[in-house]
Amino acid sequence: MRLLTHNMLSSNVKGVTNGFPLGIEVEKVVEKQVELSADFLINIFSKIEWKALVDASRAVGYAELPDQADASMLDSDEFLRKFHHALLELHLEEGALLCPETGRRFPVNKGIPNMLLHEDERGVSHGGCRKSNTQLRRIKYFDRKTSLSWAEQCIMMAVDKLKTTTSALCKFCDCGKCPASA
Repeated sequence: MRLLTHNMLSSNVKGVTNGFPLGIEVEKVVEKQVELSADFLINIFSKIEWKALVDASRAVGYAELPDQADASMLDSDEFLRKFHHALLELHLEEGALLCPETGRRFPVNKGIPNMLLHEDERGVSHGGCRKSNTQLRRIKYFDRKTSLSWAEQCIMMAVDKLKTTTSALCKFCDCGKCPASA
């Protein structure tokens, strides 16, 4: 798992209000060479939570990033190399990610974080109920079907199927926040 991925993940355990940034327990880190793309780094810089990246890179044993950074530093080749190395070339192969509030461990095996929650850790998403969100997403996917690749369609349908089979869904939504209850 790249530190770029780590910077985008958070704990969604029920009751957790601040699940970011996840802590890192390291068992094995590997370096994988990736071609440097200055354009990519410049574009992703504003989306990165810098302190979380610095803390994560130090947790995996890389202490070359400065404590603070701003966009003017992107003009430096040395800064870009260090940023690139931390973000894309350091991979957590074995270990765990830790919820900052609950301490819940999410194992990382063969570079893949397992963020699945136990049944008692799941909460209802109040962007709407799960059933109505799944139905709405499915409608949107098929409306955009011509612009999606076959692989993207398969992934979206698999995600929808996983969501509907791993949790009990309500028959009627009464949360008042999703389109199904309007």
